Amino acid sequence: MAMAPGAGEPAEEVAERAELTRRAADLDARARARALDERERELLEREASVDARAVLQGLDRVEPAWSLPAAPVATELRHLMIDTGDDLPTVARGIGLDPDWARGVLTGDVVDVDVAHVQQVCEGLHCTPYDLFGPELARSIAHAYGPDLWPAGVQPLEPVGWSPDDFDPDVAGPRPSAHPAEPPGVELDLGLDP
Repeated sequence: MAMAPGAGEPAEEVAERAELTRRAADLDARARARALDERERELLEREASVDARAVLQGLDRVEPAWSLPAAPVATELRHLMIDTGDDLPTVARGIGLDPDWARGVLTGDVVDVDVAHVQQVCEGLHCTPYDLFGPELARSIAHAYGPDLWPAGVQPLEPVGWSPDDFDPDVAGPRPSAHPAEPPGVELDLGLDP
């Protein structure tokens, strides 16, 4: 017949076992705290190293920002829609974005992308903020979305052969003269029709 743990044991042994369990938990908590402190120290050292490298390369200190312009995101969304032939809701869901938010980016209703959306877009596109927004803008949000948070499987973005100015906002597609390599009549389906 099995006895419950602690049943029939002297009170001293039960108290000693409880004390050992408490000490083990304390040691574990201290070890986790040290590991977090070490991680924070490493991140601060990495940040200082990046800042020092930027100074050596002649880059000025960048003011921290909490949002970035939406134009590069709009360009990538258009690029994906043209390359895949899919409508905006399909493209947006495919990269983990809310279709209504993505539509706002393309129509110009969303002009700034907050850090949470920058992270979401970068994860969906498997890129870094440097790839999408360029070094100056990417450095401005590094305080909130640094390399330790970037997607693990980063892939370079395909170069886009057109600029945001090449798109007619009323048509939601490239102007005919803007991108002659595209077949005529390319229109982007923003999924505005019910």
